[in-house]
Amino acid sequence: MAGEDVGRKTGEDVSCACPFCEGAIEMSAPWCEACGVQVRFCVVCEEPLPKDAKTCPACGTECGE
Repeated sequence: MAGEDVGRKTGEDVSCACPFCEGAIEMSAPWCEACGVQVRFCVVCEEPLPKDAKTCPACGTECGE
């Protein structure tokens, strides 16, 4: 069903869970509206990255600053 998988593309709507507060965020936004934290995304799997991540916890890709 559309919109049920967090972090998955559903048509034109793309959302995921904030890695800091678990609030729903649009992946096109550079920050979480719920907690105000700037969110980075993995360039390979497009999952949100923890604040000081050196590698993506979902796919293992190295994260650039």
